Amino acid sequence: MRTKERDQHFLVLLAANNTIQSIAIQRKSDFFSKLYMWPASGIAAGLLVANAADIYVGRDGDGPKVTPDLLDPAFGVYRIEMPDDTQMALEDVFIQGTAGDGFFVTYTPVNPPL
Repeated sequence: MRTKERDQHFLVLLAANNTIQSIAIQRKSDFFSKLYMWPASGIAAGLLVANAADIYVGRDGDGPKVTPDLLDPAFGVYRIEMPDDTQMALEDVFIQGTAGDGFFVTYTPVNPPL
């Protein structure tokens, strides 16, 4: 699997209370091999600002969109590491919780399938 030059980083915030949304608002065509997410509602002086409430994570699949993984504001890193020679679309990772809460996301991008 070929990777691009560097890992990518961004902050994604929930737009509405208890509405499931993809983390890939601006990156719908991006794929990753490794993804790390820290619960955060912002960045201040180079530090992550803690979320106000619990936040939930899920992945797209065959069936309804659900966010079964509960993360409290003090949770460490949430990891998705794909097996070798596989990838996942950013748009297939979902979050849900309180508007204004979110995640600081770091991922290792991969080229789309050939």
